[in-house]
Amino acid sequence: MKLKNWFELIGIKGDSKRFGTKLEEFKIDGHGVLNYANWMHPKEKKKTITNEDVNCYRKFLNKGDFCIDIGAHTGDSTLPMAVAVEKEGLVLAFEPNHFVYPVLQQNCFSNREKLNIIPVFGAAHSKDEELKFQYSDQYYCNGGDLSDVSVFKRGHNYELSVLGIDIKKFLELYFKKEMKNLKFIKTDTEGNDFYIINSLEAILKKYRPVLKSEVFKQTSHEYRLNFLKFLKGLEYDIYFVCKEPCYISYVIDERNISEIAHYDFLAIPQEKSQDLLTKLKL
Repeated sequence: MKLKNWFELIGIKGDSKRFGTKLEEFKIDGHGVLNYANWMHPKEKKKTITNEDVNCYRKFLNKGDFCIDIGAHTGDSTLPMAVAVEKEGLVLAFEPNHFVYPVLQQNCFSNREKLNIIPVFGAAHSKDEELKFQYSDQYYCNGGDLSDVSVFKRGHNYELSVLGIDIKKFLELYFKKEMKNLKFIKTDTEGNDFYIINSLEAILKKYRPVLKSEVFKQTSHEYRLNFLKFLKGLEYDIYFVCKEPCYISYVIDERNISEIAHYDFLAIPQEKSQDLLTKLKL
C-alpha cells in the first residue's frame, strides 16, 4: 500500500472535484465522423475510436444486434460496438459513477443521429439495492465494489454510494423484444464480473451471447476457478484477450488462470468457437 493510502485510512483525504471534457472527432470508414468527449480527469488516459476496433467487433457483430456494456465508463467500448451493430442495433451501457456518467451521456447523445445507445445510470447487480463502491482517488476515476478486499491491499479508500440494478429483471422488463438479438456482453467491474455474469445464467443459456470479462488483479484463485467452472458448465470456451478489443490467443484453463494478475478473456459458446477462432485468433 502506498504512503498516501495510510493517510487516507486515518481520514486525511483530498476534496472531490469534477472535470470537464475535450470533444474530439474520429473518422470511421463507411460511417463518417464520430464525436468523442475525452474526460479531463488527470488519471484518465486519452481514448480514441479507431477503425481497427470497429472492424474487430464487426467480425462477430452484425447490423441489428443487441449488446450490453457493463462498466461502460466514458463509452470507449460502447461506441465501437454501436458502430458495428449500426443504427438498427442497440447498445445498453451501464455506468453507476455520477462523476463519469455525464461523460458517457455526452458520448451517447452527441452521436444519436448515427448510433443507437441507451446509457443506464446504475450498476448491474443481482438485485435492486444501494451499493458502496470504493475508488482509488478523490476524483473517482476508477473503482468498484471492493468490500471483499482488505483495505490494506486494495488502496481504494474513497467510497461512493451507487444504485444497484437487478440486471436480469431490468432486461426482461424493458428489453424483452431486443433480447432475441443479444450477441455480446462486456463486463469491466473491478472484480465483480463473475457475480454479474452468474446472475445472468438463464439469459446465457437461452441467447448464447459472446462474453468479454475482466479478471481483476486482486481476485483470488478460487474466484477465478469458480468463474471458469461456471462458464465451462454452460459450454463456453475461454480465451485470453491478447489485443484489444477482442483478439484472442491461448485457451484459459485451470492451469494458467492465475498466471497473469490482471487481464481480459473472451468466452465463446462452443457452437460458435470454430467460426470465431478463424476471425479473432492471432
